[in-house]
Amino acid sequence: MFLLRTRRALIALPATLLAALTILCSIFGCLALGKSQPDYSVYHNLSAVYAEIASLAQTYPAYFQVDHRFKSHNGLSQLVVRLANFSDSSPHAGPQPQNFKVRALLSFGQRGGELVTVESALHFLHRLLAGLTAPSHTFDGALSRTLLSKVDLHLVVLANPDGRNYVERTGDYCFDRTTSGLSMDSLFGWDLDYRQMAAQAETQVLLNLSQAQALDAFVAFRSGVREIHLPFAGAHSGRLDNKPANLEAMTLLAKDVARSVKPHFVYGQAHHLLPSLLNGTAFDFMAGVRKVPFSLSI
Repeated sequence: MFLLRTRRALIALPATLLAALTILCSIFGCLALGKSQPDYSVYHNLSAVYAEIASLAQTYPAYFQVDHRFKSHNGLSQLVVRLANFSDSSPHAGPQPQNFKVRALLSFGQRGGELVTVESALHFLHRLLAGLTAPSHTFDGALSRTLLSKVDLHLVVLANPDGRNYVERTGDYCFDRTTSGLSMDSLFGWDLDYRQMAAQAETQVLLNLSQAQALDAFVAFRSGVREIHLPFAGAHSGRLDNKPANLEAMTLLAKDVARSVKPHFVYGQAHHLLPSLLNGTAFDFMAGVRKVPFSLSI
């Protein structure tokens, strides 16, 4: 099953997710914070993010669904958005695409002060949905129609809404943890499936979405450095030389994304690029435990 999913994803990814990831990486450069306090004429605050997602769900019901089941430790919605052409669905089975589609999960806003990634998600959603009304021969028109017909896309818009709420209340935009004091990069130990009852609330969304469907791609977005990290970021089973099964194909995808925007991104296995090992990242978990063919952090 893993090999079949990998072969199918390899065929579909270059024509679909590559363009989407390129757009998201380009947006990063336009939205760089550049100073210690954000300009809220450019950025959405937390309540405005929720309002914006609700507005999009109301405007584009045939392509856009929002799920509020998954919540943070303090009960704030992590805003799970699903994008697909639901008109392709079986009328009896609910909104499940009938033909093979790349199933991708994107995660934004892991750190409380990470406004850029959340804003990038909003810009991406607006551009993709606006493309539905653009002529099909234009880039945006073709991208929107292709992506929504060939990809079943889930976005976690606010992976750490408690952290975001904290920085807006305190002005501490360097805060990079959950309100439990833990880094999101340490929450996804490889034994997490066996201790879900004790897991942090913020992990449940990725655990559940990756259990409910066999993903073809997972991408965690972060701000601060222009690097694309491939698994693994940590040491597993006491070894530093572990490599995911699909590393060669992941490297080719990272290379294409890195070179498609300027200035170019650096790419490589995370433990070669990071100043220290990180045990417990979501993209390591997706590659090592869930066996997602393409798992990376940008």
